[in-house]
Amino acid sequence: MEKTNQFPLGYHLILYACGFFLFLEWLYPLHLLGTTDHFFIFLLFAQFCFLISFLQVYWVVGNVIKGAAFIFIIQGLFFNTSLFDLDWVVLLMEDIQVNIEYMLHREFHLLTGLFRTFLFMLLIWLMSYLLYYWFVIVKKTLVFSICTFIYVGMLDTFTPYDGSWAIARTFVLVMFVISLTNLMKDTERTRTLSTFRKHHVKWLIPVLIFSMIAVSLGVFGPKTAGEWQDPIADITHYFNNDQEGDGSSGASGTRKVGYGDNDEHLGGAFEFDDTPLFQVHSPEKHYWRVESKEIYTGKGWIAEERDEQWTYSDANIPLNFQGINVDTEKEEATVSFLDQQEMDKIVYPYGIKRIETDEPIDQYLIHLSNGTIQPTINNDPSQMKNYTLLYDFPKFQANELREAKAANSEAIHASYTQIPDSLPDRVYTLAEEITEEYDTQYDKVRAVEQHFKEANFVYETDDVAIPYEEIDYVDEFLFDTQSGYCDNFSSSMAVMLRTLDIPTRWVKGFTGGTKLDDASEDEDVYEITNANAHSWVEVYFTDVGWVPFEPTIGFSGSDAIEEESSTEEGEGEEALDVDDEEVEQEEPEEELENEENKDEEEVPANQKDQSNTNVVVWVAGVLLIIGAVALFIFRYRVMMALVLYSLHRGSKMKAMDRSMRFCLYMCQKKELYKEAGETLRSFAKRVDAAYGMTEMSTLTQMYEKHMYSRNQHVAMDDYTQTWKKVIQQLILDRS
Repeated sequence: MEKTNQFPLGYHLILYACGFFLFLEWLYPLHLLGTTDHFFIFLLFAQFCFLISFLQVYWVVGNVIKGAAFIFIIQGLFFNTSLFDLDWVVLLMEDIQVNIEYMLHREFHLLTGLFRTFLFMLLIWLMSYLLYYWFVIVKKTLVFSICTFIYVGMLDTFTPYDGSWAIARTFVLVMFVISLTNLMKDTERTRTLSTFRKHHVKWLIPVLIFSMIAVSLGVFGPKTAGEWQDPIADITHYFNNDQEGDGSSGASGTRKVGYGDNDEHLGGAFEFDDTPLFQVHSPEKHYWRVESKEIYTGKGWIAEERDEQWTYSDANIPLNFQGINVDTEKEEATVSFLDQQEMDKIVYPYGIKRIETDEPIDQYLIHLSNGTIQPTINNDPSQMKNYTLLYDFPKFQANELREAKAANSEAIHASYTQIPDSLPDRVYTLAEEITEEYDTQYDKVRAVEQHFKEANFVYETDDVAIPYEEIDYVDEFLFDTQSGYCDNFSSSMAVMLRTLDIPTRWVKGFTGGTKLDDASEDEDVYEITNANAHSWVEVYFTDVGWVPFEPTIGFSGSDAIEEESSTEEGEGEEALDVDDEEVEQEEPEEELENEENKDEEEVPANQKDQSNTNVVVWVAGVLLIIGAVALFIFRYRVMMALVLYSLHRGSKMKAMDRSMRFCLYMCQKKELYKEAGETLRSFAKRVDAAYGMTEMSTLTQMYEKHMYSRNQHVAMDDYTQTWKKVIQQLILDRS
């Protein structure tokens, strides 16, 4: 029976390349989702490992080569010492030991980046061999293909990753691979290799055509909307303890942005949802408040429920968050919820005084502390689609806030400076360091607010950490990740101010929305979507009341505070105005162009060092690829040199046996196969006839004389020279 390796090298290369591209479908999402750093380095390492496996290098040599590349990359990415300095090896061993202990205690969130990279590269190393075994040796590709479909489908369903084209690519690759492997296995079974070589194109072209037609129809063909209700959202809400279906929060997973009631477990990624929610006819653009929460748990926020805080009211709303001496402007706004959109809470601007509506609402249930307003009918919560708000919008003066004294109300101080005992001490320390040079409460608040805009914090919605077990939500954001969205920034500011005994509360609502073009001359029309759901901070000032602040980078915040135009203290504060479109979609503002064109001398030294390290890694990666390609191109000459070395230095019998095996191997590359039952001399004559030489027969005679006639002497120099002539002829004429 013809062996697997009787197929030309090109077919094995095609199979293995398809396996490599399927493996890339596992790597690409990790890069796009931001869960894997140094993706390009991992890609180079994967290419290198797959190439070494395909060259069928002796397993000891191959693993040594892969291990050397593995060590070089780990050392270059995580250690600044020399490669030959053994100190980094000790540090690596200590890191592995610590992380193994974390794994044994199931504290996977504590695993270091070094250990994660170590494991990830080990996985790539292992997969390079497994895929060669599955695709080339045993030609069993179905299991890995199905796993790839499931993997991409799961990511497309539960993460922001769009797997549409990934599914299409995988489908084409899988169809081609399965067809080719089945064809090759059938050829081996029926011994029709010669027929396969002549007609393989006729068999493979229909497979490719069918795959492309199927993908084209799936991607570009007309589609109808799904009629079955998607169960994924319900499943996600169930496991996130969010049975209300508002998508507000949960312990894990990716949520859609939008307003929700449950804030007990903050963190995790979310997807933008631009579904329009309501429109506002208003002379100015405001933040739209819904409620605040007082108690920080270390994982999120909950409201303090006290029966005496709830009251019923008519259209006149008894909420007064500001002092009587605060300047205000009387304004009016109309809120209109769009079709199939509704909320059981009123959205309102600061300074609300009255609600007018034509809907059959009896009265309003109001929480006097957190500001929740719920319309009711017969004392049952209801919804309102359209209502008009009359309000006295406050205009706070920065100089007056700077002169305001610390809160002197015991009730205010007790309710709004609460901090869990588990809050790490370094949060207290950081707040003190940020505000140590300021004396007034206002300047301290502004300093904390500006800290997020001046430090290395990043606005991020995809790769957002979820605190596990005893880890504090604010502490993790401030010191570990420094990456998140409005909930991270607002919670961190509120908690840090509370460590300074400054009364603060966490507020939820919506940003001002997007201004529509159909606005009239007297008022503007703003559209608010689910993507405008937002959280910010309110700080209490004696005789002034509750004042809003905006710590999230890229957001303008409330326009309620008017800064003085003098050159007094605080003049250096950044203007918080940003482009409307950036505020509406809750995205961070882009860097200014002049910041991108800074002189090289302004770049910090550590960034230069990092840049140099990246250059070294890139050069090393390119050299590895060039070396691997050169090794592949000249692999037969390298193998020839190794055999020659054994003929000169090794055991005579083993060397001659190895040299003859190499001759037969090279003949197979020329598609000259020794048939079952054919003698070696008969095969040698066929080779000589094919190449017009006599050396193969001479070599065979010397080989048989030494192997089977022990008393006859064979000159090794003559044998070696004859062998070289045969191999050189095969290599030079190899097709």
